[in-house]
Amino acid sequence: KQLVKYCVFIQQLLNCGLPQMPSSWVYEPGWTKYEFGRPISIPYPDEDVMILDVEVCLQEGHTPVLATLSSPTHWYSWVSERLLNEQEYVDRSKVMINELIPLGMRGGSERLVVGHHVSYDR
Repeated sequence: KQLVKYCVFIQQLLNCGLPQMPSSWVYEPGWTKYEFGRPISIPYPDEDVMILDVEVCLQEGHTPVLATLSSPTHWYSWVSERLLNEQEYVDRSKVMINELIPLGMRGGSERLVVGHHVSYDR
């Protein structure tokens, strides 16, 4: 019973094709949603089912600097504020919450995020 919603999410991923990838990516801090090729700045993805890929520059620390996300209907990109402002880490052993990728809250509803090599990138 607890897994039913997640089984539905997995079936959505298995049965969908990916939307057309944007021809160019926005290099702005935070999340960008690509709606019919138009970039729209958003606080976080508004999807129930997502595939996430994260990039980390290990020489600069252990936090993400770039991410892409796809859903059955849209592509998204995320760029770290620190990457754009070229902020240096003072203490690379500490991770601040604002350096992580926000996925937002959906009013307590379940969501499925499938990470691509996320542990490798960490």
